Amino acid sequence: MIRRFLGLKQFRGGPDLEHSYNVRLNLAGTIVNISHPLGGDPLHCSFPLDNNGNHHIPIEKNGWFEKNTEQSLSHYYIDTESGAGWSYGKGVWPPVATGPLGSVSCNVWIKKSAKGCELSLRDLENLKKTIYLDYKNYLEDPVHGYNIKVQRKAYEWAYSPYRSEAQIEDLASRYIRSQSKRYPEELSVYSTPTHDWLFYTEDNKNTRHYCLPITKEYYLMIRFLHQDWLSGYRHYWQEHANKTEQKIMESIQLIFPDTYKAITSRHTSKFFHPGCGSIMTTTALL
Repeated sequence: MIRRFLGLKQFRGGPDLEHSYNVRLNLAGTIVNISHPLGGDPLHCSFPLDNNGNHHIPIEKNGWFEKNTEQSLSHYYIDTESGAGWSYGKGVWPPVATGPLGSVSCNVWIKKSAKGCELSLRDLENLKKTIYLDYKNYLEDPVHGYNIKVQRKAYEWAYSPYRSEAQIEDLASRYIRSQSKRYPEELSVYSTPTHDWLFYTEDNKNTRHYCLPITKEYYLMIRFLHQDWLSGYRHYWQEHANKTEQKIMESIQLIFPDTYKAITSRHTSKFFHPGCGSIMTTTALL
């Protein structure tokens, strides 16, 4: 702990992997328990608590998701406000100016499946399909597609009456290659002791997504962002950020509605014991 605050190794601060706190969400009856390391931004979740101490996010209400949706690039989502972020500061070494070396943040989002893609917990194929369709609509829509707009702008930017057609084509092609956005860089299954997640990356693997269906219509997305604030010193903190990501993912426990009702009716006091031990026992049966 002392070494963490004083930065006697390569960085100061960052996530405290020895101490954490739990956040519980109620998503249409599915209970999500996630554990965040201390040392980051304090939690400011404005969603009200239900009778069992879970932050209730009413995605089951008709029209609520559409009314409260936020957008970031290809993502249309509900921010559950249960994420956190941590910065790595300068320690005794390296001898550089003060300020953060880098940071890692975790967002917990809810996303809706594409029309016609009914989701299933034990089958991730339709989840792959809906993620692909989200990107296709965002990138390739004939009118509003991001890459389509880039292509139009490329030729406007490259055109000059003093350039040959070959020069214009070459400049436009370079512009398109540099400005276009890509589909996910990876799409694979990431397994924790309790769940299989669909995993993919963006931005040279700096943005990392873990997705899991929670209903036939909605899925949970855990999004990590690794940011390099001081070029050349990423190797000082990256390994610790990777451990943080892994620890958070392994902490996540989901209790689905049928199981949750059975547990709360028989073992309410044990289920909500501060140690959350009964949650671990229950999810092992899923």
